[in-house]
Amino acid sequence: MRAPDAFVIPAWVPESIKNEAHRLYVEAATDPQYAARIKRLATHKDMRKVWTDLPKVQDEVLTNLFLIAAQKFPPRYTRKEWEAEETWLLALEKDIGQAQHLGMLREQQRVLLAAAKVCRKLADKVHEMSLMAPKRATDMEAQSYVGLLSLHVRLRFNKALDKTVAGIATVALEREIKPSTVKKWRERAAR
Repeated sequence: MRAPDAFVIPAWVPESIKNEAHRLYVEAATDPQYAARIKRLATHKDMRKVWTDLPKVQDEVLTNLFLIAAQKFPPRYTRKEWEAEETWLLALEKDIGQAQHLGMLREQQRVLLAAAKVCRKLADKVHEMSLMAPKRATDMEAQSYVGLLSLHVRLRFNKALDKTVAGIATVALEREIKPSTVKKWRERAAR
């Protein structure tokens, strides 16, 4: 596994964030998308306003904010990956079915089989939802990200700072997130 190429972090980035950005970037060597998000959050010109607009606080608070902003998203599965899992599950279910038919399963195995069937139904539902509403799933991911970031900012700075959260989210998610959207999602989550 090759370490990703180093990158230069601008002087306007707080020193504690520089250290964390380099550390996370090296750890992200096997995940190019994650490494790119870390690099964007540490070097993108729009982040300068974020770091300078924040109230003066301890380095630890800024570092924690950066770590929240740089969090790794759960993986998304492609149709091909889903189909590969489907093929594997079908083969496994066939083998288990044959063993069950021949009376070769113990009670514990029957319980596990029942649990596996429930998990299978849940996985099928998640898969169906992802096929039916890919934009909505993306919005849900963005809302989740913004919600966590917003909560962290509010706890640390005792203010909503929607403009700051929008700036960070725009850079991290590579799509425009407006302060009004942050406010709407934050208020919806509070209900």
